[in-house]
Amino acid sequence: MGTFPMNVFMPTRAKGTLVSSRNNHSNIAAVIDSTYSGAALVPGQAVKMLTTANGSIVTVTPVTSPNDEIYGFVIYSIRSSTFKGGDMVDVAIAEAEMIMEAAGAINAGSKVGINTSVQVVNGYDDSSGITLIGFIQEGASTEGQLVRVLIKTPHL
Repeated sequence: MGTFPMNVFMPTRAKGTLVSSRNNHSNIAAVIDSTYSGAALVPGQAVKMLTTANGSIVTVTPVTSPNDEIYGFVIYSIRSSTFKGGDMVDVAIAEAEMIMEAAGAINAGSKVGINTSVQVVNGYDDSSGITLIGFIQEGASTEGQLVRVLIKTPHL
């Protein structure tokens, strides 16, 4: 194993982490809907925004279908690896660059969506019915490979 400079806490990439760049100011604080009681959310998981009262914090819940309107993605936190209803989370939105898991081989620069296993999928086209989430910044050769994705959702 190589050496690392002082204060390096995570020498390897982790799903849901933001890539250090000038673009990663595109994240917001949110709360997971307190009535949500399903499986715990994990870093990199897509979320949708619920109706939020004026003046209150954004409320999110996991997407339930690749066709849902995706608001953003749960950001990795050193405090916890899973999140449940009522927990505060940071959410990456448009123009953030995040580490995500590939569902298979994908060419760099491809438009990508997500599948129900919270993996980036290749082959997005307007007739696929899959919500476009952004562009893959580096190629993937196998399922499970961690890759950088430039998030483009939510978009107008």
